[in-house]
Amino acid sequence: MKRAQHRIDVRADPFWPVEIRSGERTFTVRAVLDHWVVESRWLTGGRRRLYFRVLTEEGPFEICREASGWVLCKRYD
Repeated sequence: MKRAQHRIDVRADPFWPVEIRSGERTFTVRAVLDHWVVESRWLTGGRRRLYFRVLTEEGPFEICREASGWVLCKRYD
């Protein structure tokens, strides 16, 4: 597993991610394996993140959607 924390572009239809673009690379989402919501306390800014574990042709990724956009969190080997 490789931890990553960088911005990515995601095409969703309308809610589920279907394509991930990171730099010059594009990954097609073959399946959504899991999804969950993480909310922090309002005292710490009240951030809400929606996480997805997805399967692509390059293996599983963990991505999250937050107010400022999409982030690649983990890439599994």
